Amino acid sequence: MLKIKDNVDLKELEKLGFRKHKQDEENILVSKWIREWVEADSIDGYKCGSDGWNFYPLLKITNNLEIKFCSYWPWDLDEANKILQDLISKGLVEVEE
Repeated sequence: MLKIKDNVDLKELEKLGFRKHKQDEENILVSKWIREWVEADSIDGYKCGSDGWNFYPLLKITNNLEIKFCSYWPWDLDEANKILQDLISKGLVEVEE
């Protein structure tokens, strides 16, 4: 399991775009959200849904500092890996068994 080190200042996570979002559950310390443009489905000629930005969490850090990948879209894996690599390169992550 990947975890944020105990001695990490939250300001370091904020520099990487993590923050507490109003949609986060109570057990979430901070999270990193992503957005993508979504086109309404109109393949059958009838518009279903709406066009616009879709916001959703990509990574969450729980109150016990566990890092959780929470997106259900496979194309978000690259973005999550980049963020994890940033966290690792800054020495903010530890592996716990």
